[in-house]
Amino acid sequence: MGLVFDKYAVESKCHLLKRSLFMHPNRLWENISMSVMQWIGMVGFWLIEFSYVSQIRKLYIVKEAEEFDLMFPILNVLGRVLALIYSILKKDFVLINGFILGIALRLTLMSQVIWYRYQHRRKQRLQDEAISI
Repeated sequence: MGLVFDKYAVESKCHLLKRSLFMHPNRLWENISMSVMQWIGMVGFWLIEFSYVSQIRKLYIVKEAEEFDLMFPILNVLGRVLALIYSILKKDFVLINGFILGIALRLTLMSQVIWYRYQHRRKQRLQDEAISI
C-alpha cells in the first residue's frame, strides 16, 4: 500500500506556508505596530511605577514614617496582585511586567514604613526607660 495524499490537505498546508512566508503587508504592519504599542505601554508603566522611587528615597533619607498611612499601599498591592493574576491568565506581557514592578516598589515602601516605625518606637521606648531611671 502506497502513500495516500489528500489533495485538499496538501493544498491547505501549502496555502498556510505561503501565508506565513509572504505575509500581507497590512498584517506585517499590525505585528510591527503591536510591538511598538507594547513598548510604549511598558515605558508608560515604568514611568508610572518609578514615581514611587522618590517617596522611597525620601523615606530612606528622613528615616521616619509615623505620618505615613499604610492602608493605601496595602490596598494598592492587593489590587495589583489580583490584576497580576488576571494579566497572567490573559498572557499580557506589558501588564505582567508593570504589575510586578509596581508590587515590588510598593512592598519596598511598606517595608520601609514598618521598619522606620519600629525603629522610632523602639528609640522612644528606650528614651522613656532612661528617663524613668
